[in-house]
Amino acid sequence: MKLAKFLSWGSKKESESSEQPAESTSALQAEPRVSEERRRSPRRPAEDEGHFYWIAEDGEPTTVKGCYIDESDGGAGALVDSAKEIPLDASVWFVTSAGVFRSGFVRNCGPLEDGFRVGFSYAETARTGGGWGAVQLRWLAPPDASNAAPASIRNADEGVVEVNSGAPVSLAELVMLDGAEYSCLAVSRRCEAYGDRHLLELQVISPAYRKQQAA
Repeated sequence: MKLAKFLSWGSKKESESSEQPAESTSALQAEPRVSEERRRSPRRPAEDEGHFYWIAEDGEPTTVKGCYIDESDGGAGALVDSAKEIPLDASVWFVTSAGVFRSGFVRNCGPLEDGFRVGFSYAETARTGGGWGAVQLRWLAPPDASNAAPASIRNADEGVVEVNSGAPVSLAELVMLDGAEYSCLAVSRRCEAYGDRHLLELQVISPAYRKQQAA
């Protein structure tokens, strides 16, 4: 994948950016996302196909094909073409063939003749960080929260993106880079203090999807 694409996300490299932060903060402000009614909402059939991503016990990303079979406002059921069971409470991302990104936490995983049937819930609380940057980083925080924080791209090379973020991200976390034109998934490989912000090194593990491709 040509990571020069990342630099056309509607943001410029940090050294060229005209954005000047008036104030930066790494605090993540939380607000509920899932009401009691949403948790109990009925499931409806779904047929989206794509790839599931999660971090294995050895800290490395795992990618397998799969598809949704039903969905509600609070979660979904899926068939996953995996040789191994996905751990309970694992953070999982699902990217459809059209480039739609979904994420949740594994709540049950049962074996089938070929793969597993997985049920997972969507985040109940959304936490948003302040600061500046034209790219949004999005990642999950077990047991039931999602995080988002603005970031700016410092450098992009084949397979690796270095960003300046308003909030820290733990190592070996799946992170969605959500830009104006492109989005992709990555794994956090480095996080260190950078003044009042954080310098992250992210290893890209999915294709970059154009926003107009998303359904």
